[in-house]
Amino acid sequence: MTTYYMDTAGSNTSPYDTWAKAATSLQTVADLAVAGDIVYCRGIQTLTAAIDYDINAGSDASGFIKFIGCAADGSIDGTKFILDANSAATNCILAAGKNYIWWENFELKNATGSGWDATDAYFTSLVFINCVSHNNGADGWNLYYSNIGKIIFIRCYAYSNSGDGFGQAYRGTIFYIFCISKNNTGGGFDSSTSHSEYMGIYYGCIAHNNGGCGFKNTYQTLFNCISDENDDDGVNVPAGIGLAIGNRLTDNGKDTTGHGINAVVRTLYGWNFLLDNDSGATTGLIEAIRDGATADTNETSGTEGYNDGAADDFNLTSSATLRRTQIDLSA
Repeated sequence: MTTYYMDTAGSNTSPYDTWAKAATSLQTVADLAVAGDIVYCRGIQTLTAAIDYDINAGSDASGFIKFIGCAADGSIDGTKFILDANSAATNCILAAGKNYIWWENFELKNATGSGWDATDAYFTSLVFINCVSHNNGADGWNLYYSNIGKIIFIRCYAYSNSGDGFGQAYRGTIFYIFCISKNNTGGGFDSSTSHSEYMGIYYGCIAHNNGGCGFKNTYQTLFNCISDENDDDGVNVPAGIGLAIGNRLTDNGKDTTGHGINAVVRTLYGWNFLLDNDSGATTGLIEAIRDGATADTNETSGTEGYNDGAADDFNLTSSATLRRTQIDLSA
């Protein structure tokens, strides 16, 4: 295993194995690192072209190639390494079919296209931890060509993108754990495509104030998620199979057509809270399992939900099925 360092204030001296010798461009070390290597990155890199992961990949036998953002002193404390496309680069990162790559503590912003893009190439076994993609001209993450395999997002955030926060996927399984998609022009987590071999699994995620659906996917499973104030459906399962348990779906359908849950009959519901979604009753609901009606027709009065909906307060009453996610919504 080799450890590399990247810092825009470094001396750019090969073999880039100390902070003093750090490479000044992420592209340099992205082209060098192989399975099992770690690259520590700090500072801000302003881009004129995307960082292209088109040479090396990790492997099942040798492990991931890890890229980890660090603080100014080199510590790993959650401080993000920033890739700023500066409205000059189409993407911050291109992933050209390379597998077993790990990004942690990265911020992607100001691309004219998507912050992270799959470049029409199959890939699998990717990990994103504490990453943010925002203010891009298309999606925060465009996952269109995810191949059969697993992709994991943990505590990732997409906001103020002109497309979807987390965009469409082609096939495989993607796990979203404590992720947020907020204030995007398109959907929050909109991974729906015409392809049926994709499964999205969401745990403790929030979709808030997006221009499309909060969660939309042909096959999806949602546990303890929140979908709130999205222009279209809170949850949309257009054709496949879904499972929605312990979610809160409130104030969706600002375009006057959205439901709390809009799904075919092969979706199983249990103990979701629905309130004030446009197509359905305006009373609250602690929802027992039901059979997949399109509109929220089975709503009955409930007591758990917002403390203060007008102020976008996502806290719940102490007896609520869902608990506070403890994720910062201030951005």
